[in-house]
Amino acid sequence: MPDMTEMKSRYSLIIALPVITDCLTFLALVYLLPGFTHLLEKPSGWNALLLVLFYILFCVGVYLIRKLDFQPGKSRWRPPAIFLNPKVRALLAFLFGLLMMTTVAYQIGYFESIQSIDTATLDEGDSSALLVYMPGALLGFSMLYILVLAFPVQSNIPVTSKKYPIFALLGLILANAMLLFTTTQAEAMTNALSLSDGIGVYVASFSILLLSFAPPRLLYQSKQPYPYGLISFLFLLLIAAWQVMQ
Repeated sequence: MPDMTEMKSRYSLIIALPVITDCLTFLALVYLLPGFTHLLEKPSGWNALLLVLFYILFCVGVYLIRKLDFQPGKSRWRPPAIFLNPKVRALLAFLFGLLMMTTVAYQIGYFESIQSIDTATLDEGDSSALLVYMPGALLGFSMLYILVLAFPVQSNIPVTSKKYPIFALLGLILANAMLLFTTTQAEAMTNALSLSDGIGVYVASFSILLLSFAPPRLLYQSKQPYPYGLISFLFLLLIAAWQVMQ
Protein backbone atom coordinates (compact mmCIF):
# COMPACT_ATOMS: atom_id res chain seq x y z
CA MET A 1 0.00 0.00 0.00
CA PRO A 2 1.59 3.35 -0.99
CA ASP A 3 2.32 5.82 1.81
CA MET A 4 0.68 9.26 2.06
CA THR A 5 3.65 11.12 0.55
CA GLU A 6 3.64 8.86 -2.50
CA MET A 7 -0.13 9.22 -2.87
CA LYS A 8 0.05 13.03 -2.68
CA SER A 9 2.76 13.05 -5.33
CA ARG A 10 0.66 10.80 -7.55
CA TYR A 11 -2.43 12.99 -7.09
CA SER A 12 -0.39 16.09 -7.98
CA LEU A 13 0.93 14.38 -11.09
CA ILE A 14 -2.55 13.34 -12.18
CA ILE A 15 -3.84 16.89 -11.73
CA ALA A 16 -0.91 18.26 -13.78
CA LEU A 17 -1.20 15.73 -16.62
CA PRO A 18 -3.83 17.62 -18.69
CA VAL A 19 -1.84 20.86 -18.42
CA ILE A 20 1.33 19.08 -19.53
CA THR A 21 -0.52 17.43 -22.41
CA ASP A 22 -2.00 20.74 -23.55
CA CYS A 23 1.43 22.40 -23.48
CA LEU A 24 2.88 19.60 -25.63
CA THR A 25 -0.06 19.91 -28.04
CA PHE A 26 0.51 23.66 -28.25
CA LEU A 27 4.14 23.07 -29.23
CA ALA A 28 2.98 20.59 -31.87
CA LEU A 29 0.54 23.18 -33.23
CA VAL A 30 3.32 25.72 -33.55
CA TYR A 31 6.11 23.57 -34.94
CA LEU A 32 4.47 20.59 -36.68
CA LEU A 33 1.17 21.90 -38.02
CA PRO A 34 2.46 23.96 -41.01
CA GLY A 35 4.09 20.97 -42.72
CA PHE A 36 1.24 18.67 -41.79
CA THR A 37 -1.29 21.11 -43.27
CA HIS A 38 0.55 21.12 -46.58
CA LEU A 39 0.29 17.32 -46.64
CA LEU A 40 -3.48 17.32 -46.08
CA GLU A 41 -4.32 20.07 -48.56
CA LYS A 42 -4.29 17.60 -51.44
CA PRO A 43 -6.91 14.86 -50.84
CA SER A 44 -5.59 11.32 -51.08
CA GLY A 45 -6.33 7.81 -49.90
CA TRP A 46 -3.26 7.85 -47.67
CA ASN A 47 -4.57 10.95 -45.88
CA ALA A 48 -7.92 9.20 -45.39
CA LEU A 49 -6.12 6.17 -43.96
CA LEU A 50 -4.15 8.41 -41.62
CA LEU A 51 -7.38 10.06 -40.49
CA VAL A 52 -8.96 6.68 -39.77
CA LEU A 53 -5.90 5.70 -37.73
CA PHE A 54 -6.08 8.89 -35.66
CA TYR A 55 -9.80 8.35 -35.17
CA ILE A 56 -9.33 4.79 -33.88
CA LEU A 57 -6.59 5.95 -31.50
CA PHE A 58 -8.86 8.78 -30.37
CA CYS A 59 -11.59 6.28 -29.50
CA VAL A 60 -9.02 4.22 -27.57
CA GLY A 61 -7.94 7.34 -25.68
CA VAL A 62 -11.51 8.26 -24.70
CA TYR A 63 -12.12 4.69 -23.58
CA LEU A 64 -9.03 4.83 -21.35
CA ILE A 65 -10.24 8.09 -19.82
CA ARG A 66 -13.60 6.53 -19.03
CA LYS A 67 -11.91 3.54 -17.38
CA LEU A 68 -10.27 5.80 -14.78
CA ASP A 69 -11.78 5.86 -11.31
CA PHE A 70 -12.64 9.07 -9.47
CA GLN A 71 -9.85 10.77 -7.58
CA PRO A 72 -10.80 11.44 -3.93
CA GLY A 73 -10.97 14.94 -2.58
CA LYS A 74 -13.48 17.76 -2.35
CA SER A 75 -13.83 19.40 -5.73
CA ARG A 76 -13.78 23.15 -6.19
CA TRP A 77 -15.69 22.75 -9.44
CA ARG A 78 -17.57 20.04 -11.27
CA PRO A 79 -18.77 20.09 -14.88
CA PRO A 80 -22.50 20.84 -15.17
CA ALA A 81 -24.47 17.60 -15.11
CA ILE A 82 -25.98 18.24 -18.57
CA PHE A 83 -22.56 17.87 -20.19
CA LEU A 84 -22.12 14.47 -18.56
CA ASN A 85 -25.57 13.23 -19.55
CA PRO A 86 -25.25 10.09 -21.75
CA LYS A 87 -27.92 11.38 -24.18
CA VAL A 88 -26.07 14.65 -24.65
CA ARG A 89 -22.80 12.76 -25.09
CA ALA A 90 -24.47 10.49 -27.66
CA LEU A 91 -25.67 13.52 -29.64
CA LEU A 92 -22.23 15.14 -29.59
CA ALA A 93 -20.62 11.83 -30.58
CA PHE A 94 -23.08 11.55 -33.49
CA LEU A 95 -22.18 15.06 -34.69
CA PHE A 96 -18.49 14.24 -34.42
CA GLY A 97 -19.14 11.07 -36.41
CA LEU A 98 -20.74 13.12 -39.18
CA LEU A 99 -17.70 15.41 -39.17
CA MET A 100 -15.45 12.37 -39.37
CA MET A 101 -17.44 10.88 -42.26
CA THR A 102 -17.40 14.15 -44.17
CA THR A 103 -13.65 14.53 -43.74
CA VAL A 104 -12.90 10.99 -44.89
CA ALA A 105 -15.22 11.46 -47.89
CA TYR A 106 -13.37 14.67 -48.76
CA GLN A 107 -9.98 12.99 -48.55
CA ILE A 108 -10.96 10.06 -50.81
CA GLY A 109 -12.48 12.44 -53.37
CA TYR A 110 -16.04 11.22 -52.88
CA PHE A 111 -17.69 14.59 -53.43
CA GLU A 112 -15.87 15.12 -56.71
CA SER A 113 -16.74 11.61 -57.91
CA ILE A 114 -20.50 11.97 -57.35
CA GLN A 115 -20.48 15.17 -59.38
CA SER A 116 -19.05 13.35 -62.37
CA ILE A 117 -21.22 10.22 -62.39
CA ASP A 118 -21.77 8.99 -65.92
CA THR A 119 -24.51 6.42 -66.46
CA ALA A 120 -22.63 5.25 -69.52
CA THR A 121 -19.73 4.02 -67.38
CA LEU A 122 -21.54 3.05 -64.16
CA ASP A 123 -24.27 0.43 -63.97
CA GLU A 124 -26.89 0.24 -61.22
CA GLY A 125 -24.66 -1.84 -58.94
CA ASP A 126 -21.75 0.57 -59.15
CA SER A 127 -24.06 3.54 -58.69
CA SER A 128 -25.59 1.94 -55.58
CA ALA A 129 -22.15 1.22 -54.15
CA LEU A 130 -21.09 4.81 -54.73
CA LEU A 131 -24.24 6.58 -53.57
CA VAL A 132 -25.60 4.24 -50.88
CA TYR A 133 -23.19 1.63 -49.57
CA MET A 134 -20.10 3.80 -49.30
CA PRO A 135 -21.81 6.60 -47.29
CA GLY A 136 -23.46 3.94 -45.14
CA ALA A 137 -20.13 2.25 -44.45
CA LEU A 138 -18.48 5.56 -43.59
CA LEU A 139 -21.36 6.57 -41.33
CA GLY A 140 -21.39 3.21 -39.56
CA PHE A 141 -17.66 3.33 -38.90
CA SER A 142 -17.79 6.92 -37.70
CA MET A 143 -20.51 5.99 -35.19
CA LEU A 144 -17.96 3.89 -33.29
CA TYR A 145 -17.38 6.97 -31.16
CA ILE A 146 -20.93 6.75 -29.76
CA LEU A 147 -20.12 3.36 -28.23
CA VAL A 148 -17.01 4.76 -26.58
CA LEU A 149 -18.39 8.11 -25.39
CA ALA A 150 -22.02 7.46 -24.48
CA PHE A 151 -22.45 3.79 -23.56
CA PRO A 152 -21.76 2.64 -19.98
CA VAL A 153 -18.11 1.89 -19.18
CA GLN A 154 -16.97 0.54 -15.83
CA SER A 155 -14.44 2.83 -14.14
CA ASN A 156 -12.28 0.15 -12.59
CA ILE A 157 -8.75 1.59 -12.63
CA PRO A 158 -8.26 2.92 -9.07
CA VAL A 159 -6.18 6.00 -8.35
CA THR A 160 -3.89 3.86 -6.20
CA SER A 161 -2.92 1.78 -9.25
CA LYS A 162 0.41 2.49 -10.92
CA LYS A 163 -1.42 2.21 -14.24
CA TYR A 164 -3.65 5.19 -13.45
CA PRO A 165 -1.22 8.01 -14.42
CA ILE A 166 -0.06 6.03 -17.47
CA PHE A 167 -3.59 5.44 -18.74
CA ALA A 168 -4.56 9.04 -17.94
CA LEU A 169 -1.60 10.45 -19.85
CA LEU A 170 -2.12 8.10 -22.79
CA GLY A 171 -5.83 8.90 -22.97
CA LEU A 172 -5.21 12.65 -22.91
CA ILE A 173 -2.44 12.45 -25.53
CA LEU A 174 -4.56 10.39 -27.92
CA ALA A 175 -7.51 12.75 -27.51
CA ASN A 176 -5.30 15.80 -28.14
CA ALA A 177 -3.68 14.08 -31.12
CA MET A 178 -7.10 13.93 -32.77
CA LEU A 179 -7.59 17.60 -31.90
CA LEU A 180 -4.30 18.36 -33.60
CA PHE A 181 -5.26 16.37 -36.69
CA THR A 182 -8.71 18.00 -36.87
CA THR A 183 -7.20 21.47 -36.59
CA THR A 184 -4.74 20.66 -39.35
CA GLN A 185 -7.47 19.24 -41.59
CA ALA A 186 -9.69 22.27 -40.95
CA GLU A 187 -6.85 24.62 -41.90
CA ALA A 188 -6.14 22.59 -45.04
CA MET A 189 -9.81 22.68 -46.10
CA THR A 190 -10.04 26.38 -45.32
CA ASN A 191 -7.05 27.03 -47.57
CA ALA A 192 -8.38 24.74 -50.30
CA LEU A 193 -11.79 26.44 -50.28
CA SER A 194 -10.18 29.91 -50.11
CA LEU A 195 -12.32 30.92 -47.16
CA SER A 196 -11.61 34.46 -46.08
CA ASP A 197 -10.22 35.09 -42.62
CA GLY A 198 -12.60 36.72 -40.21
CA ILE A 199 -14.46 36.49 -36.95
CA GLY A 200 -17.08 34.20 -38.50
CA VAL A 201 -14.52 31.57 -39.47
CA TYR A 202 -12.87 31.84 -36.07
CA VAL A 203 -16.12 31.46 -34.13
CA ALA A 204 -17.20 28.51 -36.31
CA SER A 205 -13.82 26.80 -35.89
CA PHE A 206 -13.80 27.30 -32.14
CA SER A 207 -17.39 26.07 -31.78
CA ILE A 208 -16.71 22.89 -33.79
CA LEU A 209 -13.54 22.13 -31.84
CA LEU A 210 -15.28 22.80 -28.53
CA LEU A 211 -18.26 20.55 -29.27
CA SER A 212 -15.99 17.84 -30.65
CA PHE A 213 -13.32 17.64 -27.96
CA ALA A 214 -14.79 19.10 -24.78
CA PRO A 215 -16.70 15.89 -23.84
CA PRO A 216 -13.58 13.73 -23.28
CA ARG A 217 -11.90 16.47 -21.27
CA LEU A 218 -15.04 17.08 -19.21
CA LEU A 219 -15.23 13.36 -18.48
CA TYR A 220 -11.63 13.43 -17.31
CA GLN A 221 -12.23 16.57 -15.25
CA SER A 222 -15.28 15.01 -13.59
CA LYS A 223 -12.90 12.48 -12.04
CA GLN A 224 -10.46 15.11 -10.74
CA PRO A 225 -10.79 17.63 -7.89
CA TYR A 226 -9.39 20.70 -9.67
CA PRO A 227 -10.19 22.40 -13.00
CA TYR A 228 -6.67 23.40 -14.06
CA GLY A 229 -6.83 21.08 -17.05
CA LEU A 230 -9.98 22.77 -18.32
CA ILE A 231 -8.34 26.18 -18.17
CA SER A 232 -5.35 25.05 -20.22
CA PHE A 233 -7.69 23.19 -22.59
CA LEU A 234 -9.74 26.34 -23.23
CA PHE A 235 -6.60 28.27 -24.14
CA LEU A 236 -5.54 25.42 -26.41
CA LEU A 237 -8.88 25.53 -28.25
CA LEU A 238 -8.63 29.29 -28.69
CA ILE A 239 -5.16 28.91 -30.20
CA ALA A 240 -6.24 25.98 -32.40
CA ALA A 241 -9.20 27.96 -33.77
CA TRP A 242 -6.90 30.87 -34.54
CA GLN A 243 -4.49 28.48 -36.26
CA VAL A 244 -7.26 27.29 -38.61
CA MET A 245 -7.32 30.75 -40.20
CA GLN A 246 -3.57 30.88 -40.90
